[in-house]
Amino acid sequence: MSDDFVLIDFAVAARPPIHIVSAIGRLRLAEARAARDRARAKAAGAGFLSRLFRSGGTGTPGLAELMIQPDGTLPPAPLSRPTMAPPADDAGGGGALRLTAPVGSAGMTLIEFLSGDGETSGFCERLSQQLGGDEIFYFRHSGNSHPGAFFAFHVYRNGRATRRAASISAAGTAPEADWIGIDAGMPHPVEVDSLPPPGIPDFEVMTPMRQGSILEALGIDPEALFEPPSGDMMVLELSTDPGGAPLSEAEMILSHRLRRPRPPLRALQGGAVKPEAPQDVTPEPPGVTAPPPEASDLAAPAPAAPPPAPSAATANRRTPDQRDLSRPPWEQQTPAPSWEEEVTSILVAAVEAALPPEEQVAWLDMLTAHLEAGRLDEALEEATAVISAGHRSDIVRASAARRLAELFGRQP
Repeated sequence: MSDDFVLIDFAVAARPPIHIVSAIGRLRLAEARAARDRARAKAAGAGFLSRLFRSGGTGTPGLAELMIQPDGTLPPAPLSRPTMAPPADDAGGGGALRLTAPVGSAGMTLIEFLSGDGETSGFCERLSQQLGGDEIFYFRHSGNSHPGAFFAFHVYRNGRATRRAASISAAGTAPEADWIGIDAGMPHPVEVDSLPPPGIPDFEVMTPMRQGSILEALGIDPEALFEPPSGDMMVLELSTDPGGAPLSEAEMILSHRLRRPRPPLRALQGGAVKPEAPQDVTPEPPGVTAPPPEASDLAAPAPAAPPPAPSAATANRRTPDQRDLSRPPWEQQTPAPSWEEEVTSILVAAVEAALPPEEQVAWLDMLTAHLEAGRLDEALEEATAVISAGHRSDIVRASAARRLAELFGRQP
């Protein structure tokens, strides 16, 4: 690969792309809720939907929607920072990402993203929290456009960095330059073959050679890491550009691209995930198989009959930390949003895209009145009209209208 860049940030994880996309969707939802909380306003006497709209519902205020883009939308790999200025938004805040799988002999997923210059990668911290115990191996590599050097290797698990090793120079790459060496946490087993002796100078704590050795220990050829994907590899490009498909369509997109039955997953020793190849069937490429239906929290199953109108109090609401610890993380059921949460998410996103701010709360109050009066068809007609009037892409509007009709027990 060419080194004509300042920095590249990438990670590898032993999960197929559908699991990574699902985790990214969950962390985006959590960030949207946090943003809504920060913008909370008093709404005494308002209807149910508008109270959620004002005080922390499931919309995405101030957070551009991350979408699956057509292949070739992003620049060729590696996804890089061409200047020293950090990106306006890192991957967790709306920046571009690319997922490629399977990579290496363990069938891992490569995650390319843009990151700021903190001591740790906030995106990898949040993503590892969503992956439920799986490790994320993060790398930072500087190119010829960097005035100094920045080489790093981190391991993230359960929302925190368990290992950090880095060599950083702000100006100059000579050994006598003003280097910063970071060696924190216990070395990971993938570092065993490359660990330097104690007392090494700061510029040798992490080097390109060490990064290559670690990648090889993960079963990845560092020379082929950013080569154009071969025919058996899957690529998902994510960004906030208009015209893409919602993250909830990831499984459908991957299934369409594979164009053949997908065998079940099994966990191999060491945490890597590969598919089991059934007899007399060409095995599927490892790392790209979608999880069982119950593992996806991107869309809740449609009810058989119209649900009751929402109320201010919701009983028996499940929490994200309800997990079956007897099952592997990728087989666990992640609680889906409640009916009220998902309806509110669709409606809030629709009014934010279609109506001026001064009309949004009044419209939500009006729709609440229809629901509480049992006029479901009238409420659905009003909501569909607003969804269709929004400035979002045709794909997003059609997906939202279809899902809302399913939630109301109607045929889209």
